[in-house]
Amino acid sequence: MRAIVDFHITVAILGQRSIGVNRNQLEPILDPSQNALQRGFTSGTSPLMAGLIISEAFCDAKDNKEQLILQTFDAEKAFDVVWHENLLCKLYKDGIEGDLWNLVKSLHTDAHTIVKWNENLSQEIKLEQGIRQGAKLSTLMYKRFNNDLLNALQTVPEGVKIGTLDITAPTCADDIALLTKNQRDAQILTNLVNTASNKDRFTINSAKCEILTFNTHQKKYQQEIEVKLGNETINHVSSLKHLGIERNSTNTPDVSQRIETARRTLYALLGSGMHGKNGLSPVITLNMWTTFVIPRLLHGIELLNIRKIDLEKLEKYQRKVLKQLQSLPDRTASIATLSLIGAKTIEAHIDARIITTFLNIAKDPATIEHQMAVRQLLTKSDNSASWFIRAKSTLEKYDLPDPLYLLKNIKSNEEAKHWKQKVKKQISDYWQIKNEIEISEKVSLQHLKLQTNSCRRPHPLWQSSTFSPKASNKAIVKAQLVTNTYRLQDNIDKFNQHKVKNDCLLCRETTEDRLHFLLKCPTLDSIRQPYLMKICHYLQEKIGTQESNSYLLEDTRLLQIIIDPSYFTFSEIPSRNNKIQIFIENLSRNMIFALHCHRAQIIKKISTQSTTNRP
Repeated sequence: MRAIVDFHITVAILGQRSIGVNRNQLEPILDPSQNALQRGFTSGTSPLMAGLIISEAFCDAKDNKEQLILQTFDAEKAFDVVWHENLLCKLYKDGIEGDLWNLVKSLHTDAHTIVKWNENLSQEIKLEQGIRQGAKLSTLMYKRFNNDLLNALQTVPEGVKIGTLDITAPTCADDIALLTKNQRDAQILTNLVNTASNKDRFTINSAKCEILTFNTHQKKYQQEIEVKLGNETINHVSSLKHLGIERNSTNTPDVSQRIETARRTLYALLGSGMHGKNGLSPVITLNMWTTFVIPRLLHGIELLNIRKIDLEKLEKYQRKVLKQLQSLPDRTASIATLSLIGAKTIEAHIDARIITTFLNIAKDPATIEHQMAVRQLLTKSDNSASWFIRAKSTLEKYDLPDPLYLLKNIKSNEEAKHWKQKVKKQISDYWQIKNEIEISEKVSLQHLKLQTNSCRRPHPLWQSSTFSPKASNKAIVKAQLVTNTYRLQDNIDKFNQHKVKNDCLLCRETTEDRLHFLLKCPTLDSIRQPYLMKICHYLQEKIGTQESNSYLLEDTRLLQIIIDPSYFTFSEIPSRNNKIQIFIENLSRNMIFALHCHRAQIIKKISTQSTTNRP
């Protein structure tokens, strides 16, 4: 059972008309005086910008070999205990006057609530504190309520600065973080927070407040920082979570915990068909993976100091999942696992997030992050730990303009959107070239033709089987043949520690490799020939007998057509060429599955006879 609360709001009545208040009336008056470090519920910015400020403070302290302390504070029932009279006074002081102030006051006057429990209603309860969570004005009201505290924290010299930029208290709504350089400064700022909480009648829950000392230098700083909130000592921890980002003393991601979170998310999606064989098409499951799992796996990771070993663990986990979604064996080449389904590497995901974050900073010169970016890019060397230097190297990696150029020339959302599209293309082109080189080096993938935009679009093998569960199951067998991981005798011999005969189990005539299985084995002729005839007649009809014979009469080219018809250009007209390729793709998929089933039946029969004939 749960309580259902109905709110009844009194709205001012002027001239027999109901008058409401919206954010557009209040924000132009309040935004100019909003603290620059408030990053919650603010148009044009993101809460992650508060996380970026913390990361840059760590990087700057590491460059300067200084100590850095991070504190997080938890306000008990923050939205529920806002003192109305105090809030209205702050609004008046910040420029909300006259009828507009009266309208805001009316929203917080004579408000009542009724509790519904098992069809029973309580008596009306008058609300004399708190702002309604979920209401359009609630976040704006709360930001105004704690704005004085953020201003007070920046008036004292004990906070952290980067150059002349004060970054003491990066905040998202009621999630306040404090940055200081030693225990004394941390205690002074904590006292300010405690004083403000007493003055404004809200409570800081000391049990949920935490303090973390970053490891910014080999010098052994005082590890146990003792800071008190009133009479309670704040917990000193080895890691803490702020804005959903887990931070430790080295500001590196906890990859094991992130993979566990992603795994739980993945398990929650199994019921919807997000698994391998007999599930949804891999094309659909990739969209689910990208939409639901990747954001939880990589949340805020672009702001942390990710190491090569951490990146490889994340890449390995993604490859394992994508192999399972495509029902491919573990020994499948990594490049084939990604390119067949059209997935980006984790590195590409993180790089895109870094550049996108930088572009979001570039579009608004008034923000503290923009000023910080200019300062760091002008003063820091290329071997600096600064996040902005990392962004610079990422832009260079994809042959994009210098970050200072972007900061100077991007001045609107439209320009930022234009550059984001260009970034998307540059990243795609970079990985396309890299994938093509890697595939060309794999002998097992000699028959796989990489599709255009392979990190964004699936291969025709999967794309052509998206909307049919039967076609998807058949495509699994073909995908294993394309990647040369199908269990033919030649492959079993190569990957077995013991000597295994590689002769075909069906005809016993020669080595069973892809060419033999698909085109040569006489035992499978009755299954193979009808499909080959259909392909032959279709090509003759579409491109003529002479040209079709150039594809069909040579075993190597015919094998290529069966495994991956997208390798060839059958027509100079793109739409016509695509239609031919898809038709052959569907026919070859059905042929391969029919050969697979017939082969399995024969091998099962041989195995049964062998077992029966044993003495």
